[in-house]
Amino acid sequence: MAFMLISQIGWSQTPTAEVSLRNDAIISPTEIQFDIYIRCSNLSQMQLSGHQYGINYNGAMVNGGTLSYSWVSGSTELSNPAQLPNSLLQGTGLAANQLRIQPPSAPGAGNGSIISGTAPGVKVGRLKIVNTVAFAGGVTPNFSFQTVNIVGGNRTVISAYAGAEQQILH
Repeated sequence: MAFMLISQIGWSQTPTAEVSLRNDAIISPTEIQFDIYIRCSNLSQMQLSGHQYGINYNGAMVNGGTLSYSWVSGSTELSNPAQLPNSLLQGTGLAANQLRIQPPSAPGAGNGSIISGTAPGVKVGRLKIVNTVAFAGGVTPNFSFQTVNIVGGNRTVISAYAGAEQQILH
């Protein structure tokens, strides 16, 4: 008599993700910071493969200046810090008043960051936005995630590994 053990790796259901912007703060007249979090919203956890964010903002806040973006050093809680987005884009090819935050290539199944289902989730990092002049007084930044598919794919997209395959969660 021979016995065979068969094991399947994966989820019994497709994970879903929730992305949030938290802890926004005006640090100085020329600097705003906020945290970006990802949470697995229907399972206890998932393995992140990729993530891209389209973040809209109120263009009036720029006040004629030029914006630059960077991550606050040491602010990520990703279990694989190499997944921290390393490309912050603004301008050509993007919708007006939008920045696109893109990560490096997906790390491969088994190497992605583990994203918890516990609120508020895992902090991707703290984003710092700096203006060359003071932000316009009395103007609310109105940060929001771009979730509508537009030319150039500037929307917010999260993907996770299900076994060795990537699933786009949106």
